[in-house]
Amino acid sequence: MNRTDRRRFLTAALGVTGISLAPGAIRSTLAQAYPSRPIHYLVGYPPGGTSDVVARAITPGLSTILGQPFVVENRPGGNGIVATDAAAKSAPDGYTLLHMSVSFFTVTPFLTSVPYDPFKDFDPIGMIGTNVNVLVINPSLPVSNFREFIDYAKANPGKLNYGTSGNGTGAHILIEYLKQLTGIKAEHIPYKGAAPALNDLIGGRTQFAFDPAVTGQVQSGKLRALAISGAKSLDLMPGVPPIEDFIPSWNPPQFYNFVSAPAGPPAAVQEKIGAALKQVLADPKVAKLLRDNNYEPGVATPAELRARLKADYASTGEVLRANNIKLD
Repeated sequence: MNRTDRRRFLTAALGVTGISLAPGAIRSTLAQAYPSRPIHYLVGYPPGGTSDVVARAITPGLSTILGQPFVVENRPGGNGIVATDAAAKSAPDGYTLLHMSVSFFTVTPFLTSVPYDPFKDFDPIGMIGTNVNVLVINPSLPVSNFREFIDYAKANPGKLNYGTSGNGTGAHILIEYLKQLTGIKAEHIPYKGAAPALNDLIGGRTQFAFDPAVTGQVQSGKLRALAISGAKSLDLMPGVPPIEDFIPSWNPPQFYNFVSAPAGPPAAVQEKIGAALKQVLADPKVAKLLRDNNYEPGVATPAELRARLKADYASTGEVLRANNIKLD
């Protein structure tokens, strides 16, 4: 049932009970009762990666505040296209939400034809936070710091492999940006998710990677951290320097998550979800859980998000074109 048919159905149903409401009044009535059933929360990546960890960190609190279950549904595939398209085709009633990675807006549309318009088919509701990516290597690599890594890579052009959760993902773009600024050469191996990419890095089948969720592997010695992509050091990794300490011009695209809805949800529904999200992110336990995964919580209004997305769409497109990044 499309949106028009659904509106007609609701109007007819209310008419049977002797109630006659204009479309705007119907939306207001629906919003007042929201939510009255479980909410489906779509994640465009498989379980185990940072996006999935973040989604499962915030949804219990959202469920408690709004009084209905949040059902996390992992729908990986197509660089986010599968989940994003499913969300775009859902009713704009607040019962299907998308755990949106900025790359679904600013990367995927540059790499392939997508069945949705990121700026017309969605309404951003609220910011969640930003990934703080860490450059990690397999400990067997004979380097101990960032400078040594760059020197080693230059001395062995094309002999190092790096894995990511897929073409055009944040990690892929960060490493291509690093290659552009330093002149190193390395081969990209795309995986279907961050977890298998990290497993192969730990197993020595690849040599380095960018990823936020590596604190445990670094602390256990399975991986060695060389630098972080953010502007300041991480409390969980003292002594690991920011890349801009070595490369002053380091200013890569930022990768963040936000909650988005199919375009056109009632304003009251948007406000309820946005307010609940802010409340969840203000919970010290949730904030600690996110930061423990090198993920910094953040807040932005829908208008601020939309403006930032348009700016990032333009700047990320420049990086993609400059590095000839394409889908395999």
